[in-house]
Amino acid sequence: MPLLAGIVSLVVFYEVARLYLSAKAVPIAFILFALSKNLIYYSSEAKQYSTDVLVTLALLYVVFRLSDDSLSRRNLFEAGGVGALAIWFSHPASFVLGGAAVVLIIDSLLSAGTQKLRRLMWIFFTWGASWALFYSVSLRSLGRDTVLLDYWRGTFPPHALSQIVPWLVDSFFAAFQNPASLIVVLGTSLLIAGCGQLFRERKRTLGFLIAPLVMVFLASLLHRYLFSGRSLLC
Repeated sequence: MPLLAGIVSLVVFYEVARLYLSAKAVPIAFILFALSKNLIYYSSEAKQYSTDVLVTLALLYVVFRLSDDSLSRRNLFEAGGVGALAIWFSHPASFVLGGAAVVLIIDSLLSAGTQKLRRLMWIFFTWGASWALFYSVSLRSLGRDTVLLDYWRGTFPPHALSQIVPWLVDSFFAAFQNPASLIVVLGTSLLIAGCGQLFRERKRTLGFLIAPLVMVFLASLLHRYLFSGRSLLC
């Protein structure tokens, strides 16, 4: 399963890159993705991380189509069904969907108005209902696992304001090596250039990519998800 997910991810990533990036940036992004040693490694290990990557990419593809002002019923049903199902196959799916919901709500209020928002609310309700059911079945007991919490306690951000900024800086640069498999200087340069271009030309698209990270950070503050290493692979 991880190997199959890794192979399919190559195809899905290419399609997602075509939606989110300029034509010149697509080959660069695809090469970096295909040659990532961590992505290759987790495609060969019996862990869930390769599947998480595939699910995340599929969701990024689906939610991008929701940004179209002329939403078709097919897009609505597709997004609602795929999102609700993805929650049961991947924990990071909740952060992708939650971040996308925030971006779409803000975008609808600022541009398209409440008519689009009313249609989107049915999708958000479907996602929320699926998550609530999944929480009652699995996440509630997992969040009380003291062995896991004690094991990963050192990776959670500190609550003291004087400590959280240095922690964020260290985590930011560490993420380029693990899981991004990039030289820090190269990774930082590409990130700044890419975010800068998207901010100028496609703010909504940038929101889809950044919002899940914000959600993960907030969950990490509550000691409910890790903000380091392989947990950020997707």
